[in-house]
Amino acid sequence: MTTRIPNLYKTHLVVVSFCSFVADKDKKQAQVLAKVPVEIDCEASTGKSKHRVSLGASVDSDKDVHVHVDLARLDLLDKGALPPKQNTLSDWNSTLDKLHGLSIRLRVVGNYRIPWKSVPEEGLIQSLSDLSAEAGGLTMSLKGADFEIGGGGPCTNLTWSKRGEFIRGEIFARFETVLSDSYLEDAVKVLDQGIRRLVLEEKVDNEK
Repeated sequence: MTTRIPNLYKTHLVVVSFCSFVADKDKKQAQVLAKVPVEIDCEASTGKSKHRVSLGASVDSDKDVHVHVDLARLDLLDKGALPPKQNTLSDWNSTLDKLHGLSIRLRVVGNYRIPWKSVPEEGLIQSLSDLSAEAGGLTMSLKGADFEIGGGGPCTNLTWSKRGEFIRGEIFARFETVLSDSYLEDAVKVLDQGIRRLVLEEKVDNEK
C-alpha cells in the first residue's frame, strides 16, 4: 500500500509537518517495526508538481514511537540551501508501509501564503489590520495575530501576518487517526479547509 503524497500546489499551503505518535495499543508492534532510527529525504512528483519530502521514524527513551513527515513545495524552496537528496520515493514508501494500520495521535502544522487581495475586505483579518494606536508620538498598526481556535474541531491555532502583498502564517491541528495510504492527504485537507474558513471566510465542508 502506497502512502499518497498530497499536492500542495492545489492548496494554500507551502510547507506541512506531520508529527505522529503511535497509540498505546499499537506501541509494541510499532516498536519492532521502527526500532532502528530512520531518516529519508527525497523528491516526489504529483503530476507536474514537485515536492521535497522527508521521513523520520524512531523509538524514544520512553518507548514512544514517533513518525515525522515533512512536505514542501519545491518551487518555493532555496534549492541551493537544500542538502542533496539521499533516497528514492520507494525507500520512503517501503518504510511507511511497515507502519500502515497503526492508530496514531497526529499533530500537524502548515505554513500558508495567500495574496492579501484575496482576504475579504469586510472580514475579521482585514478589520483587525485597520487597527492602529498612538503612543509617545508614535503610531502602531496591527499587522498580525495569533488566534486560538475553539469549537471542538481539529484546528487549534492560526497565526497570520501581512507581509507586502501577501498574508502568511501557520495553522495547527491535532486529531487521532490511522496511519493509512491517505492519512497525509486527510491532514492537508483539514488544514486547507481551516485556512479557507478562517482566513478567506468561505463556506466549506465539515472538517475531519
